[in-house]
Amino acid sequence: MKKLMKPLMVFCMISIMGLAVSPVKAQAFNNGDLVLNAGLGLGYAWSNGSSGSPALSVSLEKGIQNIDNLGILSIGGIAAYKSNSVSGFGYNYSWSDFYLGARAALHFRIVEVDKLDTYAGISLGLRFYSTPVWNINNTQWDKGTGTSVFAGIYGGARYYFSNNWAAFSEIGYDISWLKLGVSYKF
Repeated sequence: MKKLMKPLMVFCMISIMGLAVSPVKAQAFNNGDLVLNAGLGLGYAWSNGSSGSPALSVSLEKGIQNIDNLGILSIGGIAAYKSNSVSGFGYNYSWSDFYLGARAALHFRIVEVDKLDTYAGISLGLRFYSTPVWNINNTQWDKGTGTSVFAGIYGGARYYFSNNWAAFSEIGYDISWLKLGVSYKF
């Protein structure tokens, strides 16, 4: 194993140095770009230890401002849905969340990799939810509903494998902790 580690470390160091000295290329996300994301979310922000299906999310963003020496500012929106259910041990209940919000992100270059778009942003929106509520009168779970204001923060990367299509990944806090999906640039 030690014999394998040394060549692997040398390869990694050469690769990192190669990225550091690569010539500057065009940014993958530009002012005026319009990008649609569709993804699946893993890890549920409001779970109580149960598991369920992945969250579904769709977001759209448009580059609106080139900020000197920082990157491109984008604004857009997100819609996401997640449902979950638990049954067993005398319990049988479900809940769901629908998130609708506005997003703003700064697209910047961490490393000089052609076709890579890295970004960080914030979101603000409404969370519409149904949740199990214990009914003391008839000793069963009932469904309660509500709406709340929700703020989120996220960071992500998008890699374009063609002029229009990309794979993306985001980590942060909104409907899920991790999103993976595809993007289309119009």
